[in-house]
Amino acid sequence: MFRRQVSHEVIYKSLIIFMIMSVVLVSFTLLLEMMENQDMGNILFEMTSALGTVGLSMGSSESLSLSASFSAAGKLLVTAAMFFGRLGPITIGLAAALQPQYTHMKYPEGRVSIG
Repeated sequence: MFRRQVSHEVIYKSLIIFMIMSVVLVSFTLLLEMMENQDMGNILFEMTSALGTVGLSMGSSESLSLSASFSAAGKLLVTAAMFFGRLGPITIGLAAALQPQYTHMKYPEGRVSIG
């Protein structure tokens, strides 16, 4: 497009992110659907908004947000989805997979006045 090409590496990374986010979206949506007695379409909208950190919600005349009517566990799941969406699957995966290396850590020397 526009006489440019996209590298295969970028395409593969975007497909991996899409697949991970799709699995997380379906998993979180099913978990929330089991916890709450709400319409599946509304729950899917809430979870998609939470993972995308968009801030939209399906409100009604009684409540401005559908998430406000969730139980504590449902609210915690929506919060976890927001956190996961903000950090991203690559960041979370790398943080979980990489072990920190502190073998060459050295504390700075402090000057102490004596006498």
